Amino acid sequence: MTGRAPAAVAAVADLAPRLGLPTGGHVVLRDLANVNVRVGPVVARVATVTAEVRGDPEVQARRELTIARHAASHGVGVAPASEVDPGPHTSRGLVITLWDHVAHDPAGPDAATTGRALADLHAALADYRGPTGTATPWFDVQRILDLLGERLGGATDRLRGVLDERWTSLDLGGPLPTVHGDAHPGNLLMTSTGPRWSDLEDAWAGPPEWDLACLATTGRFDGRAAVRAYGAVDVERLERFVAMRRLHAGAWGAAIEHLAPGTFPGAVERLAATVG
Repeated sequence: MTGRAPAAVAAVADLAPRLGLPTGGHVVLRDLANVNVRVGPVVARVATVTAEVRGDPEVQARRELTIARHAASHGVGVAPASEVDPGPHTSRGLVITLWDHVAHDPAGPDAATTGRALADLHAALADYRGPTGTATPWFDVQRILDLLGERLGGATDRLRGVLDERWTSLDLGGPLPTVHGDAHPGNLLMTSTGPRWSDLEDAWAGPPEWDLACLATTGRFDGRAAVRAYGAVDVERLERFVAMRRLHAGAWGAAIEHLAPGTFPGAVERLAATVG
């Protein structure tokens, strides 16, 4: 575990009895940008690194719960907790949301399944009209560069130039649908009733090509095969999103390593090296 997991578990342990949840046997399921803790029938998601990068974790959490309910109502997303108040709750200064625990295959999805599941998610979100927030990829990287300023040294200004160039090249236009925002296969759970998307905290009003870029750049399987399974794609346009996604993912890896040392060793230095 990183140094943030014990504080997250303690916050969950304080919250659990208030909601009638088990007070012991809590298990950390994931510890990266957030900490996920199994608490009996639910998973508590504790905002840690994301809260420091974006700020306003309660606002972000409310938005995610709203989008997740919409996705779950269409059978493509993991649902907020149904037996207890899903939150957001605050415990020991940390913001926590609660989600129904879903049994799933730890082997994860294959490329074709993931591509088709992303198409289903985009279809489900096409009629979503709720809040999407301001956590665009450009916003994320800007905040991370602010956070890492001293460690990046002279690379900071060069990275800002690359960020602005790549973001401008996307030519987003509008109006834009809601997309997952971090649609890599690690966020797709293979359940007994089909694939379900989780971790919608990065959702934003953006083009489908952003999510496809998340798939194309995954290292878990042939990302391009997943893109092909999704359906018709403008390959030339997609490549511009791939370049931006690589910068975005590298920045988040550096932010997590900076705030939770030992998670991604060398990530800050690799981000600086992308611009020489």
